[in-house]
Amino acid sequence: MYRRLLFLFTLIATCTARAVLPDSTAGKYGVQARMTYGFLIAHRPNLRPLQERHLRSMEFALLMPTDGHARWQQDFLFPEKGVQLSLFDLGNAERLGMGIALYPFLDFPLTRQHDWKWRLRYGMGIGYIQRDFDPENNFKNTAIGSNLNGVIHF
Repeated sequence: MYRRLLFLFTLIATCTARAVLPDSTAGKYGVQARMTYGFLIAHRPNLRPLQERHLRSMEFALLMPTDGHARWQQDFLFPEKGVQLSLFDLGNAERLGMGIALYPFLDFPLTRQHDWKWRLRYGMGIGYIQRDFDPENNFKNTAIGSNLNGVIHF
């Protein structure tokens, strides 16, 4: 099932890869679809049992460029604002399961080049993790106390 979703996501991402262009004009919306790959950092010894595989995610975003109407938009090189939905394979199906996050964000350009840009995305919202701590069935998951969590994207 995950391979089918991965194939579908790759197809969508390929078709929408140029949906948001650097020369977007004010008032136009864009969509973004991408895949990410990362890892869980065991910052405490009791988190090591949760590390099995790298994390994978699919992200879908609705973007709207700012128009420079407010002074801060000009000062920060016309950032984009939007809403993102992220679906995560947390790398440990038995103890963590899957995760989902929904949050608004601001996407700040860090460079002035027109052919490529370094960007910084910042957002906060709500997340859901499938498997939380349970003293009988999931006692090794000491990281997740409840299914509902806060999310910070930086």
